[in-house]
Amino acid sequence: MHREAVLKILGERVSAAQDRNNEPAARFNKVTADYPNAIPHPDGVTRVRDAAQRYRRAMKELTAAHQQMAEFLLNGVIPEDLENPRPH
Repeated sequence: MHREAVLKILGERVSAAQDRNNEPAARFNKVTADYPNAIPHPDGVTRVRDAAQRYRRAMKELTAAHQQMAEFLLNGVIPEDLENPRPH
């Protein structure tokens, strides 16, 4: 696979992961802003925990996409799924 094609795919992955991260990040910020100085009631704790878990998963995915891009740009490492694509 040509360098430009790999860069395009990895760029799309980073962009898609960022898009998927935006909603959980906004949700987490909104939920935590509801309790600026006090411990939330039990339902609020659940809301904060759920929002934090979704945000954490989204951040993990975004970090992985950035890591793939960095590995390619710095070390020329092509992700395995792009190096050996599965036939459709």
